[in-house]
Amino acid sequence: MKNGGGQDNQDQQQDQNGQDEKNQQDKQQQQKEQQQKKDEQKQQQNQTPDPKQMSKENAEQMLKAAMQDEKETQERLQKAQQQPQQKRLQKQW
Repeated sequence: MKNGGGQDNQDQQQDQNGQDEKNQQDKQQQQKEQQQKKDEQKQQQNQTPDPKQMSKENAEQMLKAAMQDEKETQERLQKAQQQPQQKRLQKQW
């Protein structure tokens, strides 16, 4: 009967080892999922613009707008300089 009892112990040990291995795999899977979530959160934070910093596209757009305003101002000044000044003649009596 010892052989039969020894077999039961061996079966129980194998079952326990199988459960331990499954538990370890489950833990590893959970750790991987947690790491993936952390990585996704970091990516989202990197994509979210910092309110204190300006994006490159936004800076370029602002620069183009400023350059356009300057160009329009220069054109307006040139037109004003090209037109003869109309003098008001005031009679001084």
